[in-house]
Amino acid sequence: KYAFLEMSDGSSSFEGLLFSEGLVRFEETINSGLPLLVSVTIDKQNDDGNPRVMINNVETLDTAIADIANGLEICINDVSAVSGLREILSKDRNGKNKIYIKPDNDNWDIRIELGGGYALQGDILSNIRGLSGISAVKEI
Repeated sequence: KYAFLEMSDGSSSFEGLLFSEGLVRFEETINSGLPLLVSVTIDKQNDDGNPRVMINNVETLDTAIADIANGLEICINDVSAVSGLREILSKDRNGKNKIYIKPDNDNWDIRIELGGGYALQGDILSNIRGLSGISAVKEI
């Protein structure tokens, strides 16, 4: 068994081939509805035909960022975002990433470091970006 997955980026779309073991392994991630990072191998079979795209790995973009990021800078333009941010981050402890809060204020240049470390796993980044009062989330 195998599946063809249609993928797209900002400029075009293309199909990739995923064999049964990969389909079982990545099915939940593919169906998550979150932006994905897909690692592929491109095999140009001959000069006349289209290259074959073989899918090697699928992970959410949030997971990929968390694996390489050293932390996040979260810009807040409304104090009401703090309680929602606290709730989200309370479920994501014991990681290596630092979190910095930066209030949007033209008069001050301030950044507050939260104590501890954060794993930034799952849909944590998407949840933070979706909070009202968060103006930007930057990976650092």
